[in-house]
Amino acid sequence: MNKLFSAIVTLMTLAIFTCLQASATNREAIQLNNDGVSAINAGNFEQAITALERALRLEPAYEKARYNLAIAHNNYGLYFSNQGKAKEALKHMSMAAKLNPDNQTTHSNIAAIIKYMKKDPNSFQDRVDLGNDALEAGDYVGAIYEYEAALAIKKDKTTSDILYSLKKEHPSIYTSH
Repeated sequence: MNKLFSAIVTLMTLAIFTCLQASATNREAIQLNNDGVSAINAGNFEQAITALERALRLEPAYEKARYNLAIAHNNYGLYFSNQGKAKEALKHMSMAAKLNPDNQTTHSNIAAIIKYMKKDPNSFQDRVDLGNDALEAGDYVGAIYEYEAALAIKKDKTTSDILYSLKKEHPSIYTSH
């Protein structure tokens, strides 16, 4: 009977410890999310991105942190756009679109930046060129975004093959942050 009681107490202790550990991690992720939102509001986008990425490393399914990280990247992209740094702006906007693909504001911002660059966001070739530029710069998220945008305009085997290879070589970039 003592062994059974001891085993039950041990299991209960482990369960309590696991719950406490999970809630502690969750509290830390929540605090990091809150820190990220404060940093966004203060215009400190690098700090916001760092805090929100840490929150997502702790809690990968934490949707509020993912949503706020998309906002941080979008706003950082706007900052770079206002500085005349269109390529850096596109890099952050592409990440924002990856994190929150349903945000039409981000997609509109991307189109505006492309127009600012004297390119046509509805041009297959311009989008392929932007994808090639992103790929050359090591911005795989941006390359994927641009190649997908190009293929939405026109189907093309060469571009499709490049996109397939890119997703195969960098599956974590395509599937999660």
